[in-house]
Amino acid sequence: MMQYYQELTLLPDSEIPLPALWSKVYETVHIALAEDGSGEIGISFPAYGDVAFPLGDKMRIIALSAETLEQLQLKKKLNRLQDYLHMKSVKPVPEKKVHSYASYSRWHKENTKEQKVRRYLKRHSDVTEKEARDLFPGNQYGKEPPFVQMKSCSNHHRYQLYIKRTEKQEEVNGLYTTFGLSMDATVPEW
Repeated sequence: MMQYYQELTLLPDSEIPLPALWSKVYETVHIALAEDGSGEIGISFPAYGDVAFPLGDKMRIIALSAETLEQLQLKKKLNRLQDYLHMKSVKPVPEKKVHSYASYSRWHKENTKEQKVRRYLKRHSDVTEKEARDLFPGNQYGKEPPFVQMKSCSNHHRYQLYIKRTEKQEEVNGLYTTFGLSMDATVPEW
């Protein structure tokens, strides 16, 4: 069970709005998780689905041990953002307050119907354009989940990291990516 957490609350202002602040904070946390490399640290978003900004203004970094979180040295790494961030110390997960579990995973934007039709036509010369269009209905997943604008450290390209929340009935152990996300492994919610 994930037993310790550290909570970050983002404090946007007129200089740096919430989406820009999320980018800076999440890029720094991502680099710290990549340096750690254990895959044992998950992230949750307690205010996920907030109307003002769908990821909310809080991030919880959750791990099996307090030492794992302390070794990330997030306070030091996020020091340049201290005016825009409130960071609590590492604390035990309040087991009695845990009401559910969730997995937060990376979601990839679906290609548009037009892109799918063009690609299919390139690969299947015996199909007409109308037949190809009939094969692909519109977006099947409805609304896109919230995202954070990120910048790659390797090629400096910008991309959107979509984050999908899936509620789970029980805790599932597993590994997390360097974004603190997992398709299967859960984090406690309270």
